[in-house]
Amino acid sequence: MPPCGNGFVDERFIYFIEKLPNGFVSEHSTDDIPVWNRIDLVHCESGKTMRADFRAVGEHDPRPVDDHFESRMKSPVGITQERLARELKEKGARTQIFVNRAESCACRLHYPQSRGAKSAFEAEF
Repeated sequence: MPPCGNGFVDERFIYFIEKLPNGFVSEHSTDDIPVWNRIDLVHCESGKTMRADFRAVGEHDPRPVDDHFESRMKSPVGITQERLARELKEKGARTQIFVNRAESCACRLHYPQSRGAKSAFEAEF
């Protein structure tokens, strides 16, 4: 069974989770149609999340957002969540930064010691 239960969290299907350095993770998901893809870059200890939503159908090619995110994560040069949000917005994503008070699936999987006072992740089955 996948670490996120049936793969759905808040009506989104998580199709890729990645452990990143310095307590960060990324969760890649899509809605159930699918029309909108999402990337959440989460700092597990603080819960600070950079979210990028972008269309994935029709004339909307998701590759510029996906490719830019992946290249930034592989770069040896650090980047802030704020700067990444601006760059992904330039590629066509709707972005926001917020603090999540609940543990994410990826954080539970890769950095469980970082939950702190956040509510624990609960998988949907």
